[in-house]
Amino acid sequence: MTPPEAPRPADGLGGELVRGVTANALGRISSMAAWLLVTPLVVQGLGPQRFGLWSLVATVTGFSLAFDFGLAPAVTRFIAAQRAAGGELAMRGAVTLGVAGGAALGGLWWLVVALAPGPLLAFAHVDAKLAPEATSMLRVMGAAFLLQLVAAALAAVLAGFQRFDRIGVNLLWSTSVQVAGMAIAMWLGAGLIGVAWAAALGALISLVASWRSLREVWPGAGLTGVAALAVAWRGFGGFGLALQIVNIGVLALYQLPKFFFARSGSLESVGHFELGYRVAFSAWSLPVLLLPPLLPAASRLEAAGDHHRLARLHTRASRYLLALALPLAAGMVALSGPLYTLWLGPGHAPEARAQAAIAGLLGVNVLTSAGCMLARGMGRPWWEAGYLAFSVVLLWAIAPGCMSRLGSDGALLAMVVSGAAGTVLFLVIFHRAMSLSLRAHLLGVVARPMGVALAAGALAWAASGAPWSDPATWERPRAALALAMGGTVLVIAGAAFLSLTRAFTLDDLRELVARVGGPRERA
Repeated sequence: MTPPEAPRPADGLGGELVRGVTANALGRISSMAAWLLVTPLVVQGLGPQRFGLWSLVATVTGFSLAFDFGLAPAVTRFIAAQRAAGGELAMRGAVTLGVAGGAALGGLWWLVVALAPGPLLAFAHVDAKLAPEATSMLRVMGAAFLLQLVAAALAAVLAGFQRFDRIGVNLLWSTSVQVAGMAIAMWLGAGLIGVAWAAALGALISLVASWRSLREVWPGAGLTGVAALAVAWRGFGGFGLALQIVNIGVLALYQLPKFFFARSGSLESVGHFELGYRVAFSAWSLPVLLLPPLLPAASRLEAAGDHHRLARLHTRASRYLLALALPLAAGMVALSGPLYTLWLGPGHAPEARAQAAIAGLLGVNVLTSAGCMLARGMGRPWWEAGYLAFSVVLLWAIAPGCMSRLGSDGALLAMVVSGAAGTVLFLVIFHRAMSLSLRAHLLGVVARPMGVALAAGALAWAASGAPWSDPATWERPRAALALAMGGTVLVIAGAAFLSLTRAFTLDDLRELVARVGGPRERA
């Protein structure tokens, strides 16, 4: 059976891709809302120390997920390239390699946490009374991690078919089950073990839903033997190793502060950072949804040798991405104080500062995002790997000194500085390699949405009243009013400035809406 062929859009933002992104966005928005609703309940049910420990374990699990040797993005790129050639046997080899690799890595992690949980507990300074519960949680989380890795491999195949709509729906199902399980666990007083079982159940739902979706999209999907595995392995080349470094680099850049906090003996600071991280990345999942379709699109354009359309794709994707992402980042920085007072009550200034720092770095780092996805699709992931490795090494070097002078805020400052320095490095590397003008890109694509974001964010901050009074001392009604006023000003000013500067116009919006509503072609 020949694998189904996807429509070839005029560029990487064709109607089919836009519809996939839209469906994926709906799933992620719903998942984000569910997480935000359940988090206060989990914080209250676990308490500061248990919540900090759970946050640290989730981070360690995330680091372990990054050690997949770049299998997921390599599978996506390989599937997208082989579909055009009709290489169904090679595609099955990629599926087999992804599933087998995920299962092997997940099984290894489960053995480590099941047989030797002591080092992690000692690193986090876990009390002796909490150690038995924490050990049981680690073992269950190990099983959840195994299931999650296999599910991620299947989702990567769906991404190769550009079926991001299916990925979004599956995410909604798995997150809903996990969030409901966490709420029930808190209601029953099940503690860390209950939270871990909820994570395992959500991962199982993700695995089953991903497999069913793949069989519907590609009825011939399945596993295969050694010969096809060898073809897939050769096709991956050094791509997986570079993506391994990328995965670790992204995670380390935004998560290393937790380990600095834990090493200093403050699990509560880990919890504060986790809450800031959770909100910032939940909101950031919206602009990030524009990125995954760029990888298979760039892969096809590179295979065709169409570098002119690759350059056009980069410019156009950057315009749309920055018009959404930069004002969002500015809003998260400007309104972080009222947001946390409304969400968690008075006295949560550390969480607000963590969110402001993370959102600020995201607003800088997003300048690399479109270029990174194109580089992956072109088979040049080392550009991205190099700048992230530079950022992480710089963070590791300057964070201890910053913390010795500024405490917890020093770790946040080190994260922002190192990430910004890496961003500059990537922009130089990418534009030189592509023979494009960096100056023209900054002036023609970046400057307008960046100016809009700064202006709209400043107006929103002033409208909230935060410059004249500490939001951490407010009561919830005042915080709600401040957030409503600041958010309204941000949206109105941002939309008006984007239109006036033509960074994003009504014509752009009409085009996207038309493509979302266009006829769906079979995948």
